[in-house]
Amino acid sequence: MAKRMRTLAKVHETPDWYRATPAWSFSLIDHEFSGEWGWDKLGQRMGPVFDFLKQMESLTWKDITDQSYRPRTSRPTQKHHAIPQDKLCRDAQDRLVELELDDVDELFRFRTGFKERLWGIHVPDSGVFCLLWWDPNHRVYPLDG
Repeated sequence: MAKRMRTLAKVHETPDWYRATPAWSFSLIDHEFSGEWGWDKLGQRMGPVFDFLKQMESLTWKDITDQSYRPRTSRPTQKHHAIPQDKLCRDAQDRLVELELDDVDELFRFRTGFKERLWGIHVPDSGVFCLLWWDPNHRVYPLDG
């Protein structure tokens, strides 16, 4: 079995998702949306985003959720984590309704840069991350209200 296939098989053999490495699913990707967090905004960032995903799939979910950074004026903050759906901006909540995904309690987001975020749904039982949105300007969950 090829090394890559063994890695993917490992995700499904690991009963504890925290020790699993992520697998990416594109089945929910919202490529039709062209608002502030649409995939059409990816442009020249495509290479770095795919490099980021490649780097993340070499880590366990524990390694991923343990990563932190220190903003200049505060204590260390988790880099990659879930956000309750009701904390997202109204447009994102409305879009989830349109996509019939409004029954999802929370979305998971990866911090890929200063403002850039990669949003999706983490399915813990399988370790799969279903990509949903590319948010280059931190609009899905704005810090300024």
